[in-house]
Amino acid sequence: MTITRQRIASIDLLRGIVMVIMALDHTRDYFHADAMLFDPTDLSASNTAVFLTRWITHFCAPVFVFLSGVSAFLYGRKITKSELGSYLLKRGLFLVLLEVTVMTFLLSFNPFYNLIFLEVIWAIGISMILLAALVQLPLRWLLAIGLVIFLGHNLLDYAPVSSQNTLFLLLHGRNAVFALNAKHMVLMGYSV
Repeated sequence: MTITRQRIASIDLLRGIVMVIMALDHTRDYFHADAMLFDPTDLSASNTAVFLTRWITHFCAPVFVFLSGVSAFLYGRKITKSELGSYLLKRGLFLVLLEVTVMTFLLSFNPFYNLIFLEVIWAIGISMILLAALVQLPLRWLLAIGLVIFLGHNLLDYAPVSSQNTLFLLLHGRNAVFALNAKHMVLMGYSV
């Protein structure tokens, strides 16, 4: 029996476009002389080309997360909820491990991992782990949770939060730094 996998060209095309845009932005980070001296979206310090290459990348991470959800939905139509939950859990754990080991090393070239980076891949991995549990819930619960997240998300922007509230910062903060011990720190660039 031959199993054929049917891919949706528009999803692959969108993924490819997002990867090219991100490659452009990361190239700017490493090869632009002043890349780390100012915020590229600060119009008083930037120029049009640098501003636009950075501005458009703000859409890339949400598109990757959206496409992860679309892929999970499409894959989930072919298998049971239990199988989908197991698949998402394994893939999420793999992405977190990839971020903490490979991506951290590639960003720092430090084999001692004194600074661990938690960026977009980590956020997608944790989201998949959470989704592994959520796919088991009935549709009405998912709708309620989705509405609370969608409608209430920005309300958390105004919540007074201590820098000691690690769970809140992991879920909603940005650019938070956590000390694991005297020699190891975690820099969370993207929250869940």
